[in-house]
Amino acid sequence: MKKRGLFLAVIICLIIISISFVFPMILDVIITETASSPSCLLTGDNVTLYANITSTSCIENVTFILNLPSGDLYAKAIKSNSKIGNYSYTFNTQNLSNADINWYVEAQDCNETLSTSLDTIGLSSFHVNAKTNITINPSTPDGLNSWYLSDPEFSLSNPNAIKIFYKWDSLAEKEYLGAFKLEDAGADANKTAGILELNYWSNFSCMQEPEQRLIIKLDSTSPTIKNLIPEANSIIYNNRKPAISAKIDDIYWSNSGINSSTIDLFLDGNKVNAVLRAQGSGNIIVNYTPSSNLDFGMHNLKLNATDNAGHYSEIEWQFTINTSETFEMNASMPENKSYDSRKVQFKINIIDHRNVNLKFINYNDKAPKLKPLCTNCNEYGISRLKTQTLNEGENNIIIKAEDEFGNIVEKNILLFIDSEAPKISQTAPKRNSVTNGSDFSIKYTENNLQSIILFYSNQNLNQNITFQNCSSGKNIICSQTINLTQFDNQFIDFYFQVNDGINSEISKETRVLVDLILPVLTINSPANNTLYLLNKVLFNIEVSEPVTLEYKTDLKNQWKRLCARCVSYGTDKIKIERLKSGTNSVIIRATDKAGNSASQDISIDV
Repeated sequence: MKKRGLFLAVIICLIIISISFVFPMILDVIITETASSPSCLLTGDNVTLYANITSTSCIENVTFILNLPSGDLYAKAIKSNSKIGNYSYTFNTQNLSNADINWYVEAQDCNETLSTSLDTIGLSSFHVNAKTNITINPSTPDGLNSWYLSDPEFSLSNPNAIKIFYKWDSLAEKEYLGAFKLEDAGADANKTAGILELNYWSNFSCMQEPEQRLIIKLDSTSPTIKNLIPEANSIIYNNRKPAISAKIDDIYWSNSGINSSTIDLFLDGNKVNAVLRAQGSGNIIVNYTPSSNLDFGMHNLKLNATDNAGHYSEIEWQFTINTSETFEMNASMPENKSYDSRKVQFKINIIDHRNVNLKFINYNDKAPKLKPLCTNCNEYGISRLKTQTLNEGENNIIIKAEDEFGNIVEKNILLFIDSEAPKISQTAPKRNSVTNGSDFSIKYTENNLQSIILFYSNQNLNQNITFQNCSSGKNIICSQTINLTQFDNQFIDFYFQVNDGINSEISKETRVLVDLILPVLTINSPANNTLYLLNKVLFNIEVSEPVTLEYKTDLKNQWKRLCARCVSYGTDKIKIERLKSGTNSVIIRATDKAGNSASQDISIDV
């Protein structure tokens, strides 16, 4: 009986051994978890798919299968150190919009045994939201150089949006309820708009779309042509080379501006070479004086111009040169030059001592009109000093002498007055401060600025530099970065000189220390690519010199100060900062007294 039992046991063992040779042992591959990060995103964003996969032996291949509208995509996974999963695949959604994408994972062990997440977890998914679309009617600007001539209409759409919003420049946001024009862009925006910024975005159930920006250029008004000299239908006596002048005004400062290459002046049908001079913002003065005597009788003038948006303006007018008996007038003062006082001397002499009525008009007055100088006289300012108070800036003067027979002689004088010296109210950097050359600036008032020069030196070296792109006006601040490499770790003395072509002003001399060395920033914590289970993150930072320490994240794009005039943060005492859940791209910045700064970027998952 015992022998028989032993025989049966041997037979059973042989059968088991035989089966193991014919059917190898099946190795288990287990997919325990899948995840998408993020699970809600915009067209064009990257999404990373994760899977946690374990095996009793080894894992040969891992494949992510995405059920895309264009067909299934089979993507080979890569090893991942993420806390979310040990295998991952990153996919760009640029060809997807308004789509729910299902996906799953297949894993194969070394014996080609296949496992799928469909069996253990089921389908996973992520949602791709469409970006907000804007439609403009007309779709392309109807003017030149990307300018609209008429008020365009804007329509916004997004199939995924709960609500759509928009705002003009820095004005309040508006909920989109239907097609709109410039009614919310400010008072008279359809006339004075200029260059506008339109921002628009959508709110989805799972996220808010970042603002999209569109720049709109609108110029709806044509240039005006005014201040005609000679006046329309006027008679010019005894001057066969009259000064011809006109002002082309683009009306609103925000308009596209006059295209000076399109300005044409015609005298009696012939194009002449006029002199163009910019005046203020958007204005051009056109001047021309004939080189030879004009014929007596009527003459025709035509002036046309086009602004940069394509608006065309044209004007025609006539004047007559009289053939009456002539006399001569010598107006030696004022002269065609610049003056430093508004009281300008006049010296006028009638050559043949004929008595005349002397008057003058200044076309730069707010309301130009003829003003009497003297009546029935043959000179003005010769026997006794005579002055007239003129305008600050440009003065376009015509002196007119008329005798008893109606004969008229005129002289045109263009002069410029700058009676006020530049005023310097503030300079930077401050006395005894530390600088790296990036904070040199000056605050000044000067309506006719010619130049601003910075002089700086030490005991061995003198330097100066002319500031660029500084504008005229009141309380203007102009700044420029200065290369101080030759003065590193030395004291320098500096001052500014402001010139207007007539007067100049010099600021007080100031001494500062030059420091061009960047601080060295050592971040012990937080560590890059680290997962924190709580939103309380330990900060431990050391710096090579006293600095202002700050940080900001992409989830809250605003600098937060950690400490000022410090060389460490969190080394002597534990310092904790609260960060928002999710992936935080953190920038930590250290800035010293001179403005030198060092920064590091850290990615943290919370």
